[in-house]
Amino acid sequence: MLPTEKMYVDEFKNEMRIFVEMCEKYKPENELVHLLDMKFIIAPNVQGWMNTEIFPRYILHFNLIIYV
Repeated sequence: MLPTEKMYVDEFKNEMRIFVEMCEKYKPENELVHLLDMKFIIAPNVQGWMNTEIFPRYILHFNLIIYV
């Protein structure tokens, strides 16, 4: 079982906050995010939270390129 399979919403949000704080602190030139094994389901309300709380902070500090 992967750790994200049983993750609670509050745990996911905390991990996302930590991720953005680390990016703000260390200002990486590049990053590689591997999410293929992530099993946490990001519900619409959590997507909304990310859109208002995480992405604005993230985009302000980085040249963000999103590959879909």
